[in-house]
Amino acid sequence: MTEIAPPSAATRAPSNSAWRQAGAYALLVVLPLVGMLVVPRGGTALYGNFQSRIVENAVPLVPAAMAVLRPSLLLAQLVAILTASRLTGRLFARFGQPRVVGEMFAGVLLGPSALGLVAPHLYDLLFPRGSVRFLNALSQVGLMLFMFLVGLELDVSAMKRHGRAVILAAHAGIALPFFLGTATALIAYQRLAPAGVPFLAFALFVGVAMSVTAFPVLARIISEQTWRSSVLASLALSTAAVSDVTAWCILAVVISVARDAATPIPLWVTAGGLGALVFLMATAGRRGVAYLAHRLTRDARRDHVNDDALAAVIIVVLACALTTELLGVHALFGAFLAGVIMPKDQVTIRAIEVRLREVLSIILLPIFFTFAGLRLKIGLIADGWTWGICALIIVVAV
Repeated sequence: MTEIAPPSAATRAPSNSAWRQAGAYALLVVLPLVGMLVVPRGGTALYGNFQSRIVENAVPLVPAAMAVLRPSLLLAQLVAILTASRLTGRLFARFGQPRVVGEMFAGVLLGPSALGLVAPHLYDLLFPRGSVRFLNALSQVGLMLFMFLVGLELDVSAMKRHGRAVILAAHAGIALPFFLGTATALIAYQRLAPAGVPFLAFALFVGVAMSVTAFPVLARIISEQTWRSSVLASLALSTAAVSDVTAWCILAVVISVARDAATPIPLWVTAGGLGALVFLMATAGRRGVAYLAHRLTRDARRDHVNDDALAAVIIVVLACALTTELLGVHALFGAFLAGVIMPKDQVTIRAIEVRLREVLSIILLPIFFTFAGLRLKIGLIADGWTWGICALIIVVAV
């Protein structure tokens, strides 16, 4: 009689690993989701017909038609931003901190929280109301090209090998902060909710705000490290990408609840459009960019970059960014996707990086991250309760 050998450890390992991942998913994702169903109902019952009396006192936006681009003003802003971001970036790097943190701190120094308090007339002269929208537009183009480079360097094979771990980490990174954010809304609703906003919409919005990752900041920090091409870097970027795309889809639902009507872009359009875009780029799009990459590689081996092929690649990047923006997902994800589908030939990557990375890291990206600091208004935190809720939100978000 033939004996049947017991299953080996290698045979049992995948099954055990799958069960462990399923248990972790239930604990880190499903349980917070259940909590998210309970908290909004409890808050709605608690506050009932409560009507906030908060009046929006924000400075009204300048209509786009009235905002005039003055070259001298834009150049003055660029000189101030690039000088400050370079100095603070080097200072923070000397203390072992990422340059991107220094660049955002430069924005704080130039913004209403520092320069606006110390020299308000100089601040109004340098950043008059409505003028920073041009800086924002310029920085967004740089951000899209940077996210394309991030996708270009991403190790797709590592992402495929660890796909379940990426999804688990991404969804857990959304579910738990989302639940804690909705719970925070129970405390903050009476003091912070704008007039006419029901508790459900407020709680869902706070939950989404807590669960969204700073994808560009993470990508910039990793890009400065010597291990940016490692498996760990690829997994971190993949997890952040999945997390943020999911969060943007959730945001579409939140907007629908807040408006008590269909969103301008229904969720099924966003999800279906993203699926179609990924399929198209993975099939026909991959063949097209492979041809462009071949042209780049052929000339790069002769120490020459084909300008027409590089221009075509950039056009593809911007077209993908435009598509995801129209679908209700941030444009940076389209640019990131364009980089992911590019052939991972090192000559191709080097040919593109040589032409793009320097102008991005020296000019365009510092504008984007400094602009983030420019929007900080520390004066809005006016009392002890506001400081307390601010600290709580930071803890929940982290």
